[in-house]
Amino acid sequence: MTPFRSGDLWDTLTKRLYAVEQKIEQLSNEEALSDQQKLESRFINEIVVEPLVLRDNEKEMVRGTMDIVVPFDGDNFLWGMQPSRFTASVYPDIRILEGRIVFSLGDPKGNISQETLKRDLVEAINSLIQGVSELKPETDRYNIDAPGKIKLAIRNRRERALKNITAINSLGLPVRDKL
Repeated sequence: MTPFRSGDLWDTLTKRLYAVEQKIEQLSNEEALSDQQKLESRFINEIVVEPLVLRDNEKEMVRGTMDIVVPFDGDNFLWGMQPSRFTASVYPDIRILEGRIVFSLGDPKGNISQETLKRDLVEAINSLIQGVSELKPETDRYNIDAPGKIKLAIRNRRERALKNITAINSLGLPVRDKL
């Protein structure tokens, strides 16, 4: 896949937050009134995005190939996301494995000079570093803003649940667990 081209990052993050806010809206009154810290922790963990960190100083080459393996930290889906501030950089096609990306420098049977190989490696790594760095401001902003929005959604749902329970209790009817 060509990285940083599959989807709009901010749109994807906004949809991710909206989906979790909808889950909060679907909580039963009893669930909404359960331990607030546990609710916040549960839903914030669902929305937080682990930014990409390319560990380019740990790159390796696969023996007998022109494949370069570079470890990374962060959420895999970010490799496909296009940041709002986007440049027309040329990125190597990558394969995403668990905690690693792999890209090829060319055909190992071809006639490639040492200088060309080194230049291609530096260009590929630098373009990936640039792409990762362009994602960071948006993921950081999202990770700062989104938890507050989740806490607000939980607070609003808890308030509605409390009003609902109060209204139901005001009827003075006995309550059954099941039909």
